[in-house]
Amino acid sequence: MPKTEMVFPEGMIGQEPHPNAPDFIKAQVSIKREDFMAWLNDREEEWLRFDIKESRGGKWYCSLNTFEPKSGGGDEALPF
Repeated sequence: MPKTEMVFPEGMIGQEPHPNAPDFIKAQVSIKREDFMAWLNDREEEWLRFDIKESRGGKWYCSLNTFEPKSGGGDEALPF
């Protein structure tokens, strides 16, 4: 499977929850509205999915999920 280039959304930051956060909070996302809106305006997709990942160094970050199912899978299952 060919590797695709990772796309980082401008103006969006994924973070590990605060240590005192309740167990049901799995991640935190911060959005700088002006930067994120400008980035969104450059996108053409109807739906955008983001993954919150952890780097090898332990820092959390967001990336655009660019996975596309093989043809014939049908998009009727979108958005999730």
